[in-house]
Amino acid sequence: MKILYVSDYEAWIPCFRKEMPSHHLYGVYEMIDYYDKKRKRGYLKKEISDGYIDFCYVYKPNNASKAVKAICRFQSCLSIWVKSFRYDIVYDAIDQCTPILGLFNRFHLMKAKLITMLHHPPFRCEFQAGLSNAYIFFDKSHMSYSAELNNSLIERMFVCEWGPDFSWYDGFRLKKESKEYFVLDSGHTARDHELLAEACNDLELVAGLPKGSVKKYERIKEIPVDYNMKTYIINLLKCRVIGIPILKRASPPT
Repeated sequence: MKILYVSDYEAWIPCFRKEMPSHHLYGVYEMIDYYDKKRKRGYLKKEISDGYIDFCYVYKPNNASKAVKAICRFQSCLSIWVKSFRYDIVYDAIDQCTPILGLFNRFHLMKAKLITMLHHPPFRCEFQAGLSNAYIFFDKSHMSYSAELNNSLIERMFVCEWGPDFSWYDGFRLKKESKEYFVLDSGHTARDHELLAEACNDLELVAGLPKGSVKKYERIKEIPVDYNMKTYIINLLKCRVIGIPILKRASPPT
């Protein structure tokens, strides 16, 4: 079995260096016997299958307009579509290619089966325009929400629940850091960084936010965005509160 894993962040590099917990590979880390960093290839455990997983980056510039990001993503998807003919499965772990590859799949233009991990609803393009062979959800509530809107695709929907890689965090349990921040902003997708920054600044609270995410405030400290999660965890240990400022109407009412 040959699998092409696609994502818009190269989590496989820090995960296999033990710099990031394995759950950032959404289930494939546990399938791999050993990783060839030169070829960006993980060889499957024999009890699973003879074969391998190749990792492919979906390029999307961070500081570009929506139009430029869309063009770059489309170009990446076309490249992945060409590559996909050498594989049995394309695993879209972050739902970056499915809006385009799903359209190709609907019109039988893909040889490989397309498996999509769905993260942030609503999933209009994934269901209404494209078609995946399987849709994986993190929990039953999101699957139920999607099933109500797309009854015809229920047989293709699955729930795969797993928690964090606790073993990765063991080394941090006994670490004690001074409380440098009152609140630390966590995450980036569908986040209202500006609102949190304004609130903390008005309340005269020291906050840490991802570097470049907001304009300059006197009491806001920028945290470098780094794939080395060990650095990020140290910053988390320096705060009293972890903030997750979700944009209004970013998720369904479930």
